Amino acid sequence: MSGHNDFYPRRDAEQVSWLKNFRAKLDGHGKTLGLAPARIKEVAGRLDALIDSFEQKDRATATYQAAVAAHEELEVRLVAELRADIRELKANRLCSDAIKADLQIVSSSEGSFRLADARPSVVAEAHPGFVRLRFKKLGFDGVNVYTRRHGETAWRFLARDTNSPYDDHSDLEKPGVPEVREYRLVGVVKDHEQGQPTDAVSVTFTG
Repeated sequence: MSGHNDFYPRRDAEQVSWLKNFRAKLDGHGKTLGLAPARIKEVAGRLDALIDSFEQKDRATATYQAAVAAHEELEVRLVAELRADIRELKANRLCSDAIKADLQIVSSSEGSFRLADARPSVVAEAHPGFVRLRFKKLGFDGVNVYTRRHGETAWRFLARDTNSPYDDHSDLEKPGVPEVREYRLVGVVKDHEQGQPTDAVSVTFTG
C-alpha cells in the first residue's frame, strides 16, 4: 500500500466494501468514459479476483478460528480425563518407576521436571488491528511477552500476562506498510523469569 492518505482503505472489511462499490459501478462509468468493453472487462477481472480472494481468506480464517476454539475446548476436557486415566495407571502396583519414566508421566514433584529447561508454548495470529498470541504457561505462573520486527536483533518487552490469549495492539511502524513481527515468551515464576524463552514465532501484520 502506498500512503496514509491513499484512496485504498487499510482494513480488510473496508477494502472489500471499496472493491465491491468499484465493481458495481464500473460498467456504467466505464461506458460514460468511453472505455472499450475489453478494457472494462480487464479491470473487472482484477476486482473480481481480489473480492473472491478476500472472501476465501475470510472463510479460511473463520474455519481456522473455529478449529482452534474447538481444539482448546476438547483439550481441556480430554486432558482432565486423561489425568484420571494416568492416576489409575500409576496406582497399579506393577507400574514401576521405569514404566512411568518411559511413558513420561512423572510429575515435577517426582523429580522429572527441570524448571531451567522448561519453556511456554505460543502461536501467533494476525487479525485486523492487532496480533493475537495464544500461549500455554506449562507450569509457569505467567509469561513475559517480547517482540521485534524482522531484521532487528534486540527484543522489546511488551507485557506480562497470566491468561491466554495476549493481544498486541501496537501500531505499524510505518502506517499502511505491512511488517513482519517476531514474538517470543519467557516463563515467569513469582515475578522472576525462569526457564528458556520460546522459539521466535513470526507473523505478517498489515494493520
